Amino acid sequence: MESNKKRLQIITNYEDLLRKTIETYNKVYKTDFEIAGFMYDEVVRALVDFSEASVHHVFQMGVVFGRACEHLDKASSQPPRSSWE
Repeated sequence: MESNKKRLQIITNYEDLLRKTIETYNKVYKTDFEIAGFMYDEVVRALVDFSEASVHHVFQMGVVFGRACEHLDKASSQPPRSSWE
């Protein structure tokens, strides 16, 4: 890791969603978030490196990812609608 790079650890159960979120966020906001790897312990942690992102971008990317996770959780926890309704 280069000396000017910073590293985040993000706890997640959604590795693919995090990858897609970072890819999209980088394209839209011209940042350089990059997944360096995952650590599998009691919880899964993504190691995310960056150098061209401000604290605002770190926070905002976290908000975007959190909302995407929340949406996915809500969609998967609702039972299918029956044709009787």
